[in-house]
Amino acid sequence: LYPGAYTNEVQTVSVRKRPGFGCESLSGNFALSFEGKATLPIDVEASSKDFKEALESLETIHTVNVKSDHHISNGAGDCASQSWIVTFTHLVHENRQGAGDIGLIRLYSSSLSDETVTQVDV
Repeated sequence: LYPGAYTNEVQTVSVRKRPGFGCESLSGNFALSFEGKATLPIDVEASSKDFKEALESLETIHTVNVKSDHHISNGAGDCASQSWIVTFTHLVHENRQGAGDIGLIRLYSSSLSDETVTQVDV
């Protein structure tokens, strides 16, 4: 990097069940926090657009880009998973575009089916 250059921070949020525990389906919701502010509950089936809107509703985030990577199970033993790749492009307190080396998105709360075997990773 050179003076005046910036990078965009990328973080991934994933939901999955442990193999062997009826991992073919996921259901429920979770909330995330960033810099002390929490989202409303986000459904595990949320689209990229819905996930983006949830994050951008926070006072601490101005703009993000979100790409989803969802795996739908093909049957017994093929575990479903949901992932959202978040690229931070601008935080509210920044004067210029770019959001590199920032804090982490954190799990704030969850209401997932089979919570003992379902996990949200950030």
